[in-house]
Amino acid sequence: MQVIPQPPGPQIGSFLIGQMVIVTIIALAVYLIHRHDPPITEEAKEGVGFRMKPWMITAIMFILAFYGPLSLNIYPGLGPFEAGMIYIFSMTYQVLNIFTLDIVVFELPIVMITALLAIMRPIFAYQMSRYYKGRTTRGRTIIVGIISELQMTIITGVVLLYLMTNPVMLFVYMIAVPIPVLLLLGLVFMWTVPVPEIQAPWKELDEPKEWWDEESEAASKVIFEEN
Repeated sequence: MQVIPQPPGPQIGSFLIGQMVIVTIIALAVYLIHRHDPPITEEAKEGVGFRMKPWMITAIMFILAFYGPLSLNIYPGLGPFEAGMIYIFSMTYQVLNIFTLDIVVFELPIVMITALLAIMRPIFAYQMSRYYKGRTTRGRTIIVGIISELQMTIITGVVLLYLMTNPVMLFVYMIAVPIPVLLLLGLVFMWTVPVPEIQAPWKELDEPKEWWDEESEAASKVIFEEN
């Protein structure tokens, strides 16, 4: 495996800074999402086989969203790209050759652009956190996951149709085939790790009863004693 774009010099520093920024964004997102999570009941802890906590699932999903493969980008042969080339595309890198694994790691400005093209992947990671908080359903989460995997394909398809209708601008086109690794991992989590039961106080025990409730209970006791 060969990582291409890191020659000695200032670029190494910018590469490390970019990776630190991405990792910091992921860590901050996980912290903000789960900082107010209530405690989990002991019964729920015993029910989870390997004690996978919701914040762990969110962290794994965010890491895979940024660093996992997104699509196979196929260039049929127009423009500056070699005919028939197939690149593995991610939000943070691109594999130029799937046989020799020549990798181009994107710098931070490029990552910001790729984030716009694949913004649904981090949103799917966030949707998974909402699922494990009990704030959404499994079906809605799966729909968000499917959209996140098809986003790049839909965008490139629209661009391809536009270029085909404007032959003068047709200098290069690309076909993006999704690699649904993030969706598959999300499905594995949803089917193997149950939503934990949240431990919450029973507030009604401390709340004063209204006068009509007290009179109703008193009347019920009288009727019960008379019978």
